[in-house]
Amino acid sequence: MPISLNYKFLLQASVLSALATSVINLAISRTLWYNYDLIPLWGPQCIASYLTTASMVFSFGITLIVTKAARKALRTQQILPLHWHLKSQTIIDQLPVPTVHRAFILSILGALMAGLTIFLLNYKNFTAFYYYEFAAFSIVYFSMLSVAMAVMSAYRAMGDDVLKQFKV
Repeated sequence: MPISLNYKFLLQASVLSALATSVINLAISRTLWYNYDLIPLWGPQCIASYLTTASMVFSFGITLIVTKAARKALRTQQILPLHWHLKSQTIIDQLPVPTVHRAFILSILGALMAGLTIFLLNYKNFTAFYYYEFAAFSIVYFSMLSVAMAVMSAYRAMGDDVLKQFKV
């Protein structure tokens, strides 16, 4: 059974955003902590501030890119619009229609995810990571973050009334 166009688009957007954020994240973390043996959770140049800032920036960027890609795919009929019978009763439908506003809301969600992660690391008494431990941790963290943002952005864009907004 072939995979539907929408699922194929979601899979491609998720994988590409996860790979891109992983590569960018590794480059940034290598630049910031190239001479550190241990990277502290708190303090100057710490994991907490990096996770919060990077989560917001990556979430904002992924939302902008995936939303625009999904709208373009809708206009060119590479994916199909969603016809939800319970429209307005889903949480994703409550996201704003303008792309920048949606990206801002999802960047706040990224910051909340970073805050929860920092809380859990602090709760488990992680005070520092070796660089390679942090690299592995950040690859997993930012991959999960980017997949979540890509899926939410694409689903919301598929539910937009894009065909009514643009002349086809």
